[in-house]
Amino acid sequence: LIIAFIIGFFLGLAFNLILKKLDFKKRSKALSVLVLPFLLFFFLNCCRDYVIFTDSTKMPNTSAAIIAVFFTVLSTYGGICHRESLLRLSIIIFIASAFILTLLILFSLPLIKPSPLDLTVNYKSIISLLISAFIPSLAVTYFIKGEHKRHSALLSGVILGSLLLVFVFLLCRFVLGGVTDVIGFPLATVGGTVSIGKGFLRFEGFVYLFTMLTSFIKAAVIFFLIKKASLNIHKNFYKAMLFILPLLAAFVSII
Repeated sequence: LIIAFIIGFFLGLAFNLILKKLDFKKRSKALSVLVLPFLLFFFLNCCRDYVIFTDSTKMPNTSAAIIAVFFTVLSTYGGICHRESLLRLSIIIFIASAFILTLLILFSLPLIKPSPLDLTVNYKSIISLLISAFIPSLAVTYFIKGEHKRHSALLSGVILGSLLLVFVFLLCRFVLGGVTDVIGFPLATVGGTVSIGKGFLRFEGFVYLFTMLTSFIKAAVIFFLIKKASLNIHKNFYKAMLFILPLLAAFVSII
């Protein structure tokens, strides 16, 4: 996690410096063609991650195809919203996610036990974190550079989001110990072990809500950027993407 964060952080700084040298009005189409394949990959990867999580934990008896179609259509619909709507949704989802994580940490305190951190370098995990968490933030850099040039806001957001990820990692490690390394979705496991009073014993429903909200806003924002890039290339190209991409995302998610 630490190595992936450092790599992703410096990649973001480098990407930001490159964008400062570019004139978006003159090179908008060229930049769109350049970043579109990466945006498509991030969108497909996000949809697939969510479908795998839901199919294996929350709804194991439900067809993965149904989950994939529902999520991709919902994310596409969110992505065609106005930018201001996505910003409001992002703020609401961030507040809700931070609240859920705070509750989870508080109710997990009795379960926390000393556990030595494993400092072994796992290259597969580094690549996975870069692809799923840190590198996609470069797409947001592209979006902000073209619109408002608020680099300090972007930097603050990346740091704050990374800190939440660190808290999640430490929580899972200190509650589950070394078992964390062999569990596919440790946060959901932590949620399932939390006891809240006598009438409500399972917290994992909130973890599922947290995963659904964060996965949705991530996919919606990426699709919004895909829409912008596609429109810069050609309107008919965007119309084709609007029809084909949800089907492609659903297909990739279930294979």
